Amino acid sequence: MVTLVDGYGATQMRVNNNVMEYFDESAALTRYAKILHERLSGMQTFSIVVSGEPDSFLKVQQLKTLQAIQTVIEDMGQFDSSYSLADFIGIVHSGTDSEKPMTPYLPQRDEVVREYSLMLDNKVLKPFPSRDFSQSRIIVRHNINASYELNQAVAELLRQVRQRLPAELSVQVTGEGYLNSQAVDYMADGQARSLALMLLVIFVLVSALFMQSKAGMIAVIANVFPIILLFGVMGYFDLALDTGTAMVGAIALGIVVDHSMHFMVRYQRAGKNPGNALQIAVRKESTPIIATAIALAMGFATLSLSEFPPVARFGKLSALVMLLALASTFLITPLLLWHSRLMSVWDVLSIKVRQQVMDDCMLFTGMRKWQVRKIIALSRLQEFRKDEAIFLQGQNAHYMRVLLEGTAEVWHTQVDGSTRQVGTLHAGDVFGTSALMRDRERISDVVAIKPVRALAVSW
Repeated sequence: MVTLVDGYGATQMRVNNNVMEYFDESAALTRYAKILHERLSGMQTFSIVVSGEPDSFLKVQQLKTLQAIQTVIEDMGQFDSSYSLADFIGIVHSGTDSEKPMTPYLPQRDEVVREYSLMLDNKVLKPFPSRDFSQSRIIVRHNINASYELNQAVAELLRQVRQRLPAELSVQVTGEGYLNSQAVDYMADGQARSLALMLLVIFVLVSALFMQSKAGMIAVIANVFPIILLFGVMGYFDLALDTGTAMVGAIALGIVVDHSMHFMVRYQRAGKNPGNALQIAVRKESTPIIATAIALAMGFATLSLSEFPPVARFGKLSALVMLLALASTFLITPLLLWHSRLMSVWDVLSIKVRQQVMDDCMLFTGMRKWQVRKIIALSRLQEFRKDEAIFLQGQNAHYMRVLLEGTAEVWHTQVDGSTRQVGTLHAGDVFGTSALMRDRERISDVVAIKPVRALAVSW
């Protein structure tokens, strides 16, 4: 439930990079930017580049296209102003033609446009058309500081412009501010790909280490849990993913994979009984992991005292991540391991099985030696002294045994109290299957007559 709630919050998280948010409203830069926006136009710019054939923008028709694009910009109401080659040609023509003085408007003939382009100072003209007049630039000034708002506004502008643009022209948007806002989206996409790749690597390595994909899935779930919680908190508290907070997810994954690997290795070494192994793992690993997490959280928390908002935000989120990683290690990981048994490559390689047992045991029929070793590594191997009971009649035990070494006798106690020997077990024999298959009590005693090594196998 917690994961679902925070997962929904993560979907509300925005990708945004607003540099102006780094400064207080009373800061000089913020005040001057506001005055510039109110009295002139915003301090942010981007460029619309319209492309066509050579000399396209020495023609009145294409200059009118530039004016149409500027009309779209003005009608949207999200941008402050725009400037293009058509504005300069219109100003020169209004100054030359006395019909409409002080009112910029375009001439009617292409030859006049060419003459005006020669009259304009090259320093004024150079930023707008290309040398062969196949491209022309429209400079747009605005006061949109949030990158996600700018991306949305530009996307809508391009949609409207392309609906009105002649087929012989194409349009694209560029400029430092716009490209920076696009870079934030690329950064978020790269962050998502990196996290996915890291989780894939964790899955492959842990699966290889413990010889089963289930161990890899446990590690992935335990590692992704704090990341979902982190992004959920960011979504609910309207904390955007920006250049300052993008690395927190990677830090979370790095910390929690370290904790979970220590915990899983300790659990695997603690024995084949899941309950006892979990108790041992928690007892042995709690002190070092908790101490490390608290130390890191306190270290990152000191950054929250910074007066620079990105650093303070990074410190708070990183400290939170340390605590979430701690919760994942001691809550999520034990729950996932509760009914799981782990084995390592070294466990499998260290197991020695006699070829006679592999040949004679019906349980191992058709299996490779490597598969037999895996079964043994996942099961509980016990040793019994001479005359020690392996099974007791009437005992409830939901597992069967495979005799790997030694010899045992099977005795049955009858109703009148007398006992009789039912059979003798040798290396490779499987016994106790009825209790495993039918959930019934043991019907005989099994006693070792020589030192015995037996394997306990359950579902």
